[in-house]
Formats: sequence, structure tokens, C-alpha cells
Amino acid sequence: MVELQLVQRYMVLGILISALEHDIGIMSASDAKFRRSYISFLRGVQDRVLLDKAGLGLKFRARGISVHEEKREQAGLKGVYMCRGYQHQFTMLWGAVRQECEVIIKDFCQRKS
Repeated sequence: MVELQLVQRYMVLGILISALEHDIGIMSASDAKFRRSYISFLRGVQDRVLLDKAGLGLKFRARGISVHEEKREQAGLKGVYMCRGYQHQFTMLWGAVRQECEVIIKDFCQRKS
């Protein structure tokens, strides 16, 4: 992956962790028959997301990448990061963030282990 893709994925994973925590809260308050099973599943996905994010942190150190700013704006997610001494920035529209989150969840659900 190129540096921009690594930073985008790192930031999307942060959004996904928050979204999963929100969904766990909603599920905890619901009266669904399999509530504990759903919560357990969501916690498992959240754990995998956290591990993936930690792995990206290791790649950042190896490549000299650091994220300096992460903003949730009305139009989308904005990021500012340093790579090899140069500052870069990007914006992802919320539709793209949502789509990437769905792809990540689908990928985690299809993997074995």
C-alpha cells in the first residue's frame, strides 16, 4: 500500500471503532432475543479492527509516517500527515468513508480465524 492509502485506512478504522461502539450501545439497550450474541460478534469485529489499526501504526513507524490532524467535518474526513519530511493532506467524503467501513467489515466477516 502507498502511504496515502495507509493513512486513509488508519483514519477510517478510527471511525469504524466509534461506529461499532455506538452500535454496541444500541444493541445493549435493545430487547433483541440474541442481544448477547450480537454484542459478542460486534466486540469481536471491534477487536480485529483495533489489531489492524495497531499493525498500521507499526508500518507508520517503519515508513516515517505520522498523522498530525484528523478532523470530522461536515463534508467528510480530513487528514493531515507527515511522510518523509513532507506534509500532505486529504479529504474523504462521508459516502466514501461509509463504503470503506462496509468493505472492511465484510472482509473481517469473511476471513477465517
